[in-house]
Amino acid sequence: MPLAVRVALLRRLARRDLSRFGPPLAEALVTRSRQVSVRSEFVARRTASAEEAVALYRRLEQERPGRFRVGLARALVARSWVPDDETVGAALERGREAIGHVRDATDRPALVALAEARLLVASLTTHSATREALPLADAARAAWRRCEPLDLRERMSLVRTLLVIGDCRARLDRQAEALAVRQDALDRYRALSFRRRARWAPTGWLAMVGLADSMAALGRHTDAVALADEARSDLDFVVRLLPRRAHALLGQLLQIVAQSREALGETEEARRAAEEAVGHQRWLVTAHPGRYEADLAVALRTLAVRSVRAGDPDDALAPLREAVELARDVDDDALVPALLDLSDLRYAAGERAEAESLLAEAVARSRVNVDDLPEVWRPRLARALRSRCEREPADGSPTAERWAAAVAAGREAVELHRKLAGADGRYRAELASTLAVLARAVDRAGNPDEADDLRRECETIRRELDG
Repeated sequence: MPLAVRVALLRRLARRDLSRFGPPLAEALVTRSRQVSVRSEFVARRTASAEEAVALYRRLEQERPGRFRVGLARALVARSWVPDDETVGAALERGREAIGHVRDATDRPALVALAEARLLVASLTTHSATREALPLADAARAAWRRCEPLDLRERMSLVRTLLVIGDCRARLDRQAEALAVRQDALDRYRALSFRRRARWAPTGWLAMVGLADSMAALGRHTDAVALADEARSDLDFVVRLLPRRAHALLGQLLQIVAQSREALGETEEARRAAEEAVGHQRWLVTAHPGRYEADLAVALRTLAVRSVRAGDPDDALAPLREAVELARDVDDDALVPALLDLSDLRYAAGERAEAESLLAEAVARSRVNVDDLPEVWRPRLARALRSRCEREPADGSPTAERWAAAVAAGREAVELHRKLAGADGRYRAELASTLAVLARAVDRAGNPDEADDLRRECETIRRELDG
């Protein structure tokens, strides 16, 4: 029987006997809310079905407390997964309520509902609260494993859980761990039959984009480009059927390609990929204003960096200015790197006053965020403070007070890099560079002996790195 007919019949029967026909009606509504169609008008039907299921389960749970908590949790999660214009806050509130209903789950249906609710909350907080999202995603993975063997939908939910774990680990700069879990996710997707892979293709595209990002971060640029080309062939084909999803993924994918092409010495190909990425993100901003401005800012910065490294700094100025304006008061994660790059560009052009203003804003924004996610913000704050230490003042008059301020900024940058290098040896080169900058400022401030000590430490680290 078609699902729409079944829902219509159950609605009539539930009016006569809610206790008997209400639960199957609610389950049919949850199933209907999960049906995906390329038609945009189908989203409204999914939303209506999910909201009706939630209301029905609330009524059933009120009449018979404790009996329908699992169904209510499933309906709450289903409502939050519908891709409508609902706020993230409302979706998080429902997800956390769902977790509360099945927190002490022991039977399989409740464990499945708990895993789905944890996945929902983790996926919504991956970027805003990464440290809270990762344990939730790990707990969701553990719940899925307790439910094995899994059906097809549950296996794909496990793959999505692995992708959230990978995103969180990448955000925390644990790239090797992110690569491993993303590879596991893609392997599980590829283990499906061709027909099932086609049905769950969006999950496969997410896995390929994430894995390509990890490969590029770990220097496997040839592998990253090859995987990106595979994903791109599919996304170019479906961009008319699923424009919003395809444009978003293509924008991310082409930025990865741009970085990897540049690392492979293919400068022009890298710039073309960055320009295409900007085009995809700009389409999203035009079609869905208020949702993708930060993503466009990131793509514009990627293009600007490619232009600078290709020896065309003048071509980078306009993209960086636009990136700063788009991201300001919207997303510090996109704003601060653009501020730092624009500040460097303006300082090199002799516009020292503007460069100092941009740098001061970058330092202030970094300080606000550094305690929440130090893995991301310590390197940015250290870079900004080192720039403040090594630059001449805007008025061209390096006074004792100016050099004292420079030394203070340099000392803080060194301490930040010491912490970073202690946790990850990749930052030892950055520590050596910051020590050299601080030594110069200390020397100009009138402390040559301390400057010599700093230079010796710098040379020691560089010799160890060379060895």
